[in-house]
Amino acid sequence: MMPEDLPHCLCGKAAWRGRGGSFGGLSQSNFKCGNCDRFATQVSGRGGNILLMVREPSAGISDKVADWLNGSILALWRDNAGKFDADMKATEALLDSKEHAVRDAAAKKLADNKHGGPLAMKVFPLLNGGISEGYKGPLLHALLQTVGQWRLGWRPRIQDPDAPEGEYKSIPDPESPDRGLILKRLAETGKYEVGRHATAILEKIETFKAEKRSCDFSTGSPDAPIPPKVPGEEVAVWILKYGETEWIWEHIDPDRTQDLVIPPDPIRVYHDVIYGEIFEGAGLGSVPRAEIPNGYYGDKFKNEPWYELQFDGFTLTIGPRKRVISITLQHKQPFDVSSLCALGRRDVTTYTADGGWNSDQKMAATANLHAWSKEKAIEYLQAMMKIVRS
Repeated sequence: MMPEDLPHCLCGKAAWRGRGGSFGGLSQSNFKCGNCDRFATQVSGRGGNILLMVREPSAGISDKVADWLNGSILALWRDNAGKFDADMKATEALLDSKEHAVRDAAAKKLADNKHGGPLAMKVFPLLNGGISEGYKGPLLHALLQTVGQWRLGWRPRIQDPDAPEGEYKSIPDPESPDRGLILKRLAETGKYEVGRHATAILEKIETFKAEKRSCDFSTGSPDAPIPPKVPGEEVAVWILKYGETEWIWEHIDPDRTQDLVIPPDPIRVYHDVIYGEIFEGAGLGSVPRAEIPNGYYGDKFKNEPWYELQFDGFTLTIGPRKRVISITLQHKQPFDVSSLCALGRRDVTTYTADGGWNSDQKMAATANLHAWSKEKAIEYLQAMMKIVRS
């Protein structure tokens, strides 16, 4: 985001200076007003784009505002992106419908949402004869917005029928329609709307070639949702809307956001489903367990907590750690860990006993295993419960 793309500062001037960067899947640009020295930050992610402008020129982003951004906005955006992607996937499936009207409406919706590569792959065969005439003009107009998200000469690839047995080799599908020929044919049609839009697409593609602009294969992004509970006493907030020809910054009235509900963070929803299935699979669904802080990183908003269970002197701890599930069993007195050691060696996974890496000691007061799947976690829990109940 460039300084000239932002709304005017609260002081009324357009004098922003700044630069940005990316972190954790987000892009962030920080700015200062050259007139009043006021600070602003613009953060964008898969599910939204927001601009925060502090009200006091000498102030920065407070802990309260940072907590709101991290705990509310990111959850909202992840929820927004997930719903958008699910909607696009369901809409894309409708392109296979046998009903013309259903296909037409789905293609138009995908195009309007700039659904890039997936759209072009499915829509061009429809333009080649599988879509009703009344929708070709509007669809071509919508496709014009996605130019740059697909290569004109690209074709879906299939397995080469002449490849040696057992060898995988893909080639362009000779059955797929040539996009360039389709557009040229439509550009030459006597139908004014269809011909005009097809011509405009071809001209835009030539411009991209001449300027050597790279293709963007993103699948479109949803408009930013209105954020709940804006801390309006500290910051002024704008969200970005995507118009047909320009970006539109919408100022948010904080008073109208206080009753809005922050949706459950999809990360936490997914976490709870996975661990619920693990506990049920291991026969521990009804056993009381306590949430404890994530033992691998500072999970400030408790999106991925760990769990602790107590059994007659034994403590069982389980939770996510990078790409694995960490499971630890401990007791005040050493216990037989040979069965856990055997599992670790069989699965070539991380195993420690009393902190010793791949230890072969038979007795230990603490044993830890890393499970690489939900199924492995269930198996390791069942093995630990045999020790607890022996």
